[in-house]
Amino acid sequence: MDTLILYLSVGLFTVGFVYRVSTWFTRDAWYLSRVGAGRVGPWARLQALGRGVSGFWKGHLLLKVIWECLKQGVIQVRLLEKNRFRWSMHMLIFIGFLGLTLMHGFEQIISERFFPDYYSTLNPYFFLRDLFGLFVLAGLAMAVGRRLVMRRKGLLSNGMDYGAIAVLAVIVLSGIFLEAAKISSHTEFMDMVDEYAMLDDEEEIEALEAYWERDFGLAVPGERGAEDPDLLEMGQEIHEESCMSCHSNPRWAMTGYLLATSVGDETALHFDRAGAVTFFWWTHYLSCFLFLAWIPYGKMFHMFSTPLSLVVNAVAGKNGGAEALSIRRSLALDACTRCGTCSQYCSVQPAYTLIQNPLILPSEKITFFKSRAGQKELSGDDFARARQGVTLCTDCGNCSRVCPSGIDLRSLWQHMKGDLLQSGKSDAMFLSPLSFGSCMEEGGVDSELLVPAKEKLAGRFDELSDSQRVIHIGEGASENEFSSFHVEACFQCGGCSSVCPVADTVDDPQESLGLLPHQVIQALKLGEVEMAEGAPMIWNCLTCYLCQEYCPQGVLVTDLFYELKNRAYRRTGEGQRLASGHRIGSGR
Repeated sequence: MDTLILYLSVGLFTVGFVYRVSTWFTRDAWYLSRVGAGRVGPWARLQALGRGVSGFWKGHLLLKVIWECLKQGVIQVRLLEKNRFRWSMHMLIFIGFLGLTLMHGFEQIISERFFPDYYSTLNPYFFLRDLFGLFVLAGLAMAVGRRLVMRRKGLLSNGMDYGAIAVLAVIVLSGIFLEAAKISSHTEFMDMVDEYAMLDDEEEIEALEAYWERDFGLAVPGERGAEDPDLLEMGQEIHEESCMSCHSNPRWAMTGYLLATSVGDETALHFDRAGAVTFFWWTHYLSCFLFLAWIPYGKMFHMFSTPLSLVVNAVAGKNGGAEALSIRRSLALDACTRCGTCSQYCSVQPAYTLIQNPLILPSEKITFFKSRAGQKELSGDDFARARQGVTLCTDCGNCSRVCPSGIDLRSLWQHMKGDLLQSGKSDAMFLSPLSFGSCMEEGGVDSELLVPAKEKLAGRFDELSDSQRVIHIGEGASENEFSSFHVEACFQCGGCSSVCPVADTVDDPQESLGLLPHQVIQALKLGEVEMAEGAPMIWNCLTCYLCQEYCPQGVLVTDLFYELKNRAYRRTGEGQRLASGHRIGSGR
């Protein structure tokens, strides 16, 4: 029966894996309509892959691929650079589960082959199995905590996210309970005596039983013999002669031993009679193989797709033409881990709190389009929500810059906007000037069908664009006083405010800060220098430079705050009053 389950799980995994990989070559490049569908077919994509693979042997490309696999797939350097907390979380789960799989799950193939004296109940294997299990549980606890804490910042979770956490938790916890049940089980002890110790003398069995009761956590029915010194000494001698070669003290199995000894002998005996070992063995066994079969069909497939996406991006960049671009876009849908980092830094994330359309958030958009890739053309409410999510995007590129999986999300959104324009289902006035222009860039939408759209819409944004290039200087300010800070380039995407730690700590930014960073810039563009100068925001600024670092237009936000404060200080102590009177929580 167990062999049949194993073969069935491996078969489902293989079928699912082949299917998911095949979608990278067959999944259509359209997202919102069927315009241009099939433009790059499977055969063309396979040819592009063949050309890329054939070039592995040229120069040092193969070594570069191997290095990128190690760096991105094992060490996860990109994730470490982006977020150390998530890197620690992932590494705990990755190292823990890898250790359990290689040392314990494949013990007959790996451990017994490379370690001739291997027994699962000997150290260091006894200790390492529990240590790896604790690694996984710690990583899962961090994952749950992060999702609960970060919920208000745009990190939405669905059943797939918590399902992946639950499956891993069941695997590890069932293993711990199985270990605890075996440690305290008198039935398992007697089976071991019959099979390995081969003791016929009742007194010897009683002596070994007493010794294991005292030192190994065994639950013994009836009268206890663990207080008889002579019996214990005999039991220790028998243990050293018959059991020590394959049994370390179960205290090394921290979690299992602690659980086994904490429930009490009577409870342990009750569970033993109820068949706890058999129950937890089947739970652990089935959960492991169901997880194996589920990997290609669920979220955990990113274990394969995400490192591969990072390797492809690092090795090929944006080269390879339309065929390679189609493969990378399709691969990107599978590479997303739903970590939600892109949504936390999205410039229009505040719009989600007002409109409550999840497809405004990048992580939800990519999940939505992945679930509907290759299906019939979107219509009705699905289309309306998707179009709103795509057209509200300011194309600031924050999502691409912070994505730990290295997905070029900006290119995906550009492609979707172009898809809308090709189909004639989008009102271009919903798009900001920058957004509209970027979807025409090279690497964005590359269809000749866009030529009529360009001609039709040419000049519709000239007036708006010209007005944004002018800085209206207020009274008392010299002309072009703030031009060196590039404020004219700001197009009010809100990216600076979305990453500002000061704005993140207050419940009511309007009351506590007056103006958010992007609103300070807009006040200057409108000539309201006094308003910008008096905003509590600039006096509570931590000068961490995050706003300046993440600005897609290169506006020197933090440096501008310094200049505004210097102006106030130069005006007869005005800065002193502002500095002392405006503090977070002051109510002003």
